[in-house]
Amino acid sequence: ARTHAHASPQPTSFMQNINIKTVVDSGVIVNEYATNVLQGFLDLTDLAEVVAKIILDPAPHNFARYELSAENLTVEDVARVFSAHLGRDVKAVNPPRQASGKAMAHVNLSNEFGIEALDRMLYYYDRR
Repeated sequence: ARTHAHASPQPTSFMQNINIKTVVDSGVIVNEYATNVLQGFLDLTDLAEVVAKIILDPAPHNFARYELSAENLTVEDVARVFSAHLGRDVKAVNPPRQASGKAMAHVNLSNEFGIEALDRMLYYYDRR
């Protein structure tokens, strides 16, 4: 008999992956996959709220899978939202993969597996 509950929260892209200060300062959203791909941006506080409910009362969530998402937008759509709120143009750009090291500087990829996994994820995002 099982003695523990299992739930699988499956979040999509995080809003916090877009650095608001950088966008406001530069007028550019640098994105590592195609800027016209729909994403369901999710705020980390919303994810934390769902996970807390699962942890605090696991029984009702046993073997549940939660696909966590919000409004589906492209990064170009997000740039338009910024533009409307800032009253100036904000652009969404997708640098060539080889040139994206600076944009991904916050990601700690210490081994070949991590680098390959990130590259495959970005390749998947580009094509869906």
